[in-house]
Amino acid sequence: MVVQSTGATVYLINTNGQQTATNAVANSNQAFAGAGTIGTDTYSSSARAFNGVMDEVSVFNYPLTLAQIQQLYANGHQLAQVQVAGQMIGGRLNLTWPQGTLLQSPTVNGPWSAVPGIFSQLTVQLTNGSMFYRILLE
Repeated sequence: MVVQSTGATVYLINTNGQQTATNAVANSNQAFAGAGTIGTDTYSSSARAFNGVMDEVSVFNYPLTLAQIQQLYANGHQLAQVQVAGQMIGGRLNLTWPQGTLLQSPTVNGPWSAVPGIFSQLTVQLTNGSMFYRILLE
């Protein structure tokens, strides 16, 4: 989902093709400083929750173009799967994964480098900057 001041667009790309849905409602700019959830609606009295598996969840501090989203899909949909778990603790994100080498990059397209001394857990202090992470399976 890409949210901009002019509306929000949801993209679904899978082996069946690509679908989009746009809600052209103005969105005001807000600080991303509070708690958030992915896959649940904690603000609804019906406690709606996604019943399935989410893969490659990312949060960006800028709107991605359709071409960038398509490139992310093309780069990742054929790779071996490893589950990365994330938990918010205060203003930090704690990431854990069962195997592989953690790589980081300041941009989604690289250059990628191994995070030294990190084997299965990383705690990231959340800031307004961005860093991309992925797991290299050998």
